Amino acid sequence: MKVDIVYTWVNDCDALWLDKRKKYLYKTTEEEITNRYDDQDELKYSLRSVAKFAPWINHIYIVTDNQKPNWLKYNSKISIINHEEIIPNKYLPTFNSSVIELFIHRIPNLSENFLYLNDDVLFGRNLNFSDFYKNKTTPYAFTSSILQKHRNGRKNIDYHQESILSARQQVYLTHHKHINFAFRHSAKAYIKSRVEYVFEKYSLYLLSAANDKFRKTPVNIDYLYLYHEIAENRVKTRYIRTLKNKSLLLFNSRTYLYINKKNEELISELDSLKPFMVCMNDVTNSDNINKLFSKTSLHLKSQYEK
Repeated sequence: MKVDIVYTWVNDCDALWLDKRKKYLYKTTEEEITNRYDDQDELKYSLRSVAKFAPWINHIYIVTDNQKPNWLKYNSKISIINHEEIIPNKYLPTFNSSVIELFIHRIPNLSENFLYLNDDVLFGRNLNFSDFYKNKTTPYAFTSSILQKHRNGRKNIDYHQESILSARQQVYLTHHKHINFAFRHSAKAYIKSRVEYVFEKYSLYLLSAANDKFRKTPVNIDYLYLYHEIAENRVKTRYIRTLKNKSLLLFNSRTYLYINKKNEELISELDSLKPFMVCMNDVTNSDNINKLFSKTSLHLKSQYEK
């Protein structure tokens, strides 16, 4: 069984990329996009976790804007995919992760089964195909609650929340079903032919945001795909418990560790916590992250590093 991984990645310190972005900043402000592009070596550690805990992965694709991590070594198992290889020229350049995600199913030779990871997501224990797929054609959708939550309308919601509500509304219009699960910011298991189907079915809606350079239009194919597939019973929801202390390990082996500036010291305990998945969102700096990982089994370079 072939399963690929797709990452999206950007080097926020690249002068050429910064100059390119600057030309379009009249459409937004620095404050509105702050922290969206920070790179603290998360991808390096995510790849180490893949090498250690999921060596069965067939191929790894890193989607970038003509960039390459300076620590990345040539390896036949990794391909760098530039935006122009998959995104129509009329939508380029883009600095919008939601637009990039619209087109990852167009990666040449991408396997039918693939995982999509942001570069801040990594694995914390040994995994296999059955952790992500019930069977060859049925992926798991990882949720943050066991049951669906019916919430009243909230005010002052952000882009992320607006995208969720918009996707739910689209699925309600086509299926007359209210799907109210919330999903973890984690690895997402996909079926390529189904992503293509959803893209075509909702193409007018999805492409209405394709010229949005800085993620202002709340349209996201990830949420739309998951809600649509749940409505058609093509994915199986699977709850992942938030890991806050070691006692939870006794009750659920599928645990989710969310790391930010307030609790990043937990990185040094990865080997004992053994979370199913980890999200490092808004951490301090690469020096501190490297120091914390030095206390774990992920301190060793993978075959993907120089």
